[in-house]
Amino acid sequence: MVISKNIFLRSIEFVLFCIAIHSNSLRSQEIRQYVVKRATAPLTIDGHLTEPDWQAAAFSEKFVHYQDGLPANPSTQVKYLWDDQYLYIGFICQDPDVWATMTERDDRLWHEDVVEIFCDPDGDGLNYCEIQVNPLGTILDIFFEKPFANGGIGNRTWNLDSLKTGVSVQGTLNNKNDIDTGWTAEVAIPFKELQFMAPSMNFPPHDGDKWRILTARYDYQRTEPQIVEASSWNQTDSVGGFHVPSKFGCIIFSKETVTSINSTK
Repeated sequence: MVISKNIFLRSIEFVLFCIAIHSNSLRSQEIRQYVVKRATAPLTIDGHLTEPDWQAAAFSEKFVHYQDGLPANPSTQVKYLWDDQYLYIGFICQDPDVWATMTERDDRLWHEDVVEIFCDPDGDGLNYCEIQVNPLGTILDIFFEKPFANGGIGNRTWNLDSLKTGVSVQGTLNNKNDIDTGWTAEVAIPFKELQFMAPSMNFPPHDGDKWRILTARYDYQRTEPQIVEASSWNQTDSVGGFHVPSKFGCIIFSKETVTSINSTK
């Protein structure tokens, strides 16, 4: 009877574990939303995220594995702000070993540590852009008429000429013999250069306007064999990877300034 009871208890524990995993996955599949407050003044794009506006801005939820929605490790979160010229996005990336080697614009940055932004303002799944920034501050900006799964091919000759980026490393870049805290990336996306993607929308946005955006990250651990953590704000799927506009998160622009918000992590 003792053996039967133990088997029964283990079975119950397994069922409860499966229910918890399933519930977590369902929650992560929901389209996450973030209300973007206005900055009180133009931000200095240096990657430090120490200005009072950034300190007051709310953190997003922590990133999840893009395939199954389980919590990602190391942790990543973002913050958003905006003004009449730019949408500002700040990445906060935990990372014990910050590294990157690519220095040429529009190189294949996704093969190393990098943060990514996918922006489809009108959410129609067409005419969206991708922006990547690595810990060296190298940029990739690329335009898609349609997603990969639908035959889309990225145009890497397309550039956001007024894009601003900054990076700060909390530790020692490219030194695997010490332990870093992480790195932060700051991106200012010019509204005027996105208007062609959604000509019927407002640029700059109006109070209450909604955009579809996915923020994502590749973290490569320099181990043998190499471990790669691919995570994003919203769960997408294993077929389209990050390129699933219908599963991008939703940001809502607010005319309210960030100083009136008390945020907690």
